Amino acid sequence: MEVCELMSLPSARVRKIRTVTKSSLDLEMESNRKKVIEKRSQLQEVEEKLFSVEEKWIKNEINKDTKDRWYSIYSNEILNLKGSD
Repeated sequence: MEVCELMSLPSARVRKIRTVTKSSLDLEMESNRKKVIEKRSQLQEVEEKLFSVEEKWIKNEINKDTKDRWYSIYSNEILNLKGSD
């Protein structure tokens, strides 16, 4: 017997490996899609909060210290969310 014959797998085993691998990859892809959707949603929420802080600052509804504090917090959250893509 040649080495190639000894190392070959039965076709049924190969099909099973392919099926299990495809199922595993499909589950991982679905999980990743859900994570991306969740991160995008979180990013949109934080960007809206930052916009709100900027609006309040422009309308003189908050002082500079408050604006600076929240601007820093929201900016860091945005950077973290964008960095996790």
